Amino acid sequence: MPRQLYTGHLPALEAQLHQSISTLKQGDPLSEVWVLVPNQLSRLYLRRALARKAGIVANLHFLTLHDLARKLAEPLLLEEEWIIL
Repeated sequence: MPRQLYTGHLPALEAQLHQSISTLKQGDPLSEVWVLVPNQLSRLYLRRALARKAGIVANLHFLTLHDLARKLAEPLLLEEEWIIL
C-alpha cells in the first residue's frame, strides 16, 4: 500500500485527498484505504466532506494515531492471549 504525506491549507488538502483516494480506488472501488488524521473532529469532517463531494466512503477508514496503534497491535496481543479492553 503506498504511503503519502500532504501538508498545507485545508481546501488544498481536501482536494489532494479526494484526488489521491480516487486514484487509489480507480481499479477497485471497494479497495481498503487508510487515512491518518490528527483527531476525531478531523475524522468526521473529512468523511462528510468526501461523501458530499464525491460519494467516496466505501472501505475508507479514517484513523487517529491511537486507532492505528490498536489496529496494528491487536492481532499480536490476541495471539499472546492478552485481554483487550
